[in-house]
Amino acid sequence: TITYIPLERSYRMHAVIADYLQPVYRRDNLEFHSEQTETLDPRWGPAPSSGLRTATLQGPLTVITHDDDQGGQSSPTEADLVAGLTSYFESRWPEKSIGVVTPHNAQQSLIKRLCGDTADTVDTVEGFQGGGQDIMLASMTVASESVQDDEGAWLLDHRRLNVALSRAREKLLVIIPQTLLEFQPGELSTY
Repeated sequence: TITYIPLERSYRMHAVIADYLQPVYRRDNLEFHSEQTETLDPRWGPAPSSGLRTATLQGPLTVITHDDDQGGQSSPTEADLVAGLTSYFESRWPEKSIGVVTPHNAQQSLIKRLCGDTADTVDTVEGFQGGGQDIMLASMTVASESVQDDEGAWLLDHRRLNVALSRAREKLLVIIPQTLLEFQPGELSTY
């Protein structure tokens, strides 16, 4: 017999991120806490060429939305943003590890090609289970409403969301299309 012992504390992610994700953990009757409070030291300089203000990037959690509604299993818009951001963070904090997580292999390949060596790890949600980095970027990718309809159950699975968003020790950037934030699945009871 294997005894189930629920996770009560994490040393992997920043406390602000743990607090943000708490509703996801409550769904599984877990009270989740983190004692990780270290953040990136202030080496902020001019923002990357992606048109973002530096102030937007400060703090342990940043959500970046965009209006591109064409992305399916890959999004050149997000891949360009990720490449600019990983280059920016790598140039400011070369001693920090940088990871990128995305739901689809097609986006993973595109990001790897554009990022080169600026990200330590680029993987899908399934590939990132158990891993973590100092700085994490989550490229949520799926902007097309027809793809969202087809993949709704997969995209909104709280376990996948947990993996995608809980891997950052010091900084998490979520890059997400506005259409995905507004997505309403056909079967609400499924979620």
